Amino acid sequence: MDPKGELWSQGLQQGRTMSFLPQGGSMIPFIRAGDTVTIVPAAEGRLGDIVLLFQRDRWVLHRVVAKAAGQIITKGDALGQLDEPVTVQDICGRAVSLERGGKVRSLDSLASRLLGLAFSLTVSRVPNLISLLAAAKRLAREGLGMVRHG
Repeated sequence: MDPKGELWSQGLQQGRTMSFLPQGGSMIPFIRAGDTVTIVPAAEGRLGDIVLLFQRDRWVLHRVVAKAAGQIITKGDALGQLDEPVTVQDICGRAVSLERGGKVRSLDSLASRLLGLAFSLTVSRVPNLISLLAAAKRLAREGLGMVRHG
């Protein structure tokens, strides 16, 4: 783990709340690049929680989609495949809120966790859902004359 990662890990182990700036698109639409995500220390991940893990020399912020036999399965909401199983010892923290455009949104409520879990599991069943939604949005805009051509 790099020095910055060590500081992160130590901060969470000492009970500090940390701010995380995600880079990728694996958690779209719930978390986007540019959002500021608040991470709190966590001893475990509940079903539907978004947890912070350090895997393969990088930080990963993914949702808990299954738990069984001491193992936890996580997944990026926008991804079609599940991550490799982890244990509670692999969890560094849990996302409780995000800030986007000056507004703070909870990621920790039961409703948020269940909605995110339902979306994440739907995407794994229908891999083209995001592409279909984008195409539908574009068609709707074209039908309303909102898209400029040329």
